[in-house]
Amino acid sequence: MVIWLFNSSHDGKKGHVSNRSPSQAVEKDILRGHGRDSRPVWAGGGIPEIELGRLNVSRAPSFVLDRALAEAQVELANNPSASVHSPLANLAMYRETLKVSELNEEQIEAAARYLGAAADKNTAISDETIEAVNIILGTGLNLSNSQVNSLAQKADAIRAEILAAHDSAQEKNIEAGHSN
Repeated sequence: MVIWLFNSSHDGKKGHVSNRSPSQAVEKDILRGHGRDSRPVWAGGGIPEIELGRLNVSRAPSFVLDRALAEAQVELANNPSASVHSPLANLAMYRETLKVSELNEEQIEAAARYLGAAADKNTAISDETIEAVNIILGTGLNLSNSQVNSLAQKADAIRAEILAAHDSAQEKNIEAGHSN
């Protein structure tokens, strides 16, 4: 049984009084680096210019991915054969897989499954995608060119499988007279 305990630093209060709108809070606290983690890792630049689509959620504060990871872990603990469909949870599991000093082939396979499931169905995953997401997530893991390429190819194959399954399901719905 997995039990998750979260330490709260706000003494049980449900928030704080503020006259800032949520968008102002995000801009000040996250985008300008005044939040709990200071400046995000990706704010320093060096990210390849590439379309990330929904992988852009990797720019969210770490607590967002931490929460998605915890929820996915509970789901998998309750049902080990379950599939996690949430892109955010898959991205969090990708990040968690990369929290090692070196990746072996099994970890590359797992990371590819998570990233492929987190990505847009219609946006290919390339070496630059891997580099950008890893910088944004602040993994600090130095992958060789062959590891980056292997991870990108495998993640893109997963993405393509998901797209094909989605397209097949849509065709069946259309043939059955249902529109989606």
